[in-house]
Amino acid sequence: MLIAQIDEPAGIAAAPEIIATKGVDGVFLGRIGLTLAMEADNKSSEVVDAALENICRLCIAGNLSVGLSLPDVRAAASWHAKGVNLFIVDSDYAILRAGIETRMSDFRAALPIDAKPQC
Repeated sequence: MLIAQIDEPAGIAAAPEIIATKGVDGVFLGRIGLTLAMEADNKSSEVVDAALENICRLCIAGNLSVGLSLPDVRAAASWHAKGVNLFIVDSDYAILRAGIETRMSDFRAALPIDAKPQC
């Protein structure tokens, strides 16, 4: 599977050609890179979202998969409805950190607050 990444304004402009390229199976939308390149205020910028939504429509028309990094689960259904079918849910660092914090919290909750070692 060959997935092209679009994360620059030049990629947005070339999206129709990228999507029509023989052998391309999907497009990964580099939302953070695009936000920075477009000098948008934040990653939920309307200008950035409009550009990404347009690429989603082009990919659907070309029968290509669409990927997006989206750590905010609350936005997943909306982007899925727009055609995104490949999600990167977070970085490995963020996933490991969340797991460690949960595990530490579980252990703290399992131990009595005023318990003293019996050794």
